[in-house]
Amino acid sequence: TACQLATAKTYSTGRQKHRALRSTDKNIKLSRRCNDPGGSCTRHYHCCQLYCNKQESVCLENEPVF
Repeated sequence: TACQLATAKTYSTGRQKHRALRSTDKNIKLSRRCNDPGGSCTRHYHCCQLYCNKQESVCLENEPVF
């Protein structure tokens, strides 16, 4: 029926938009760069080694020892 066709069209349009958003999100993640030890950071994922001294805002080469 016409109602079923309209519903199917709306559903497929929503899926296409969702699919486009996901591919854009993947591109952002792939292009994100990390900072080498000595580089600035505010979060651990800003650093290539995943160690950020948040007090000094600097990436570390190794895990900090306390």
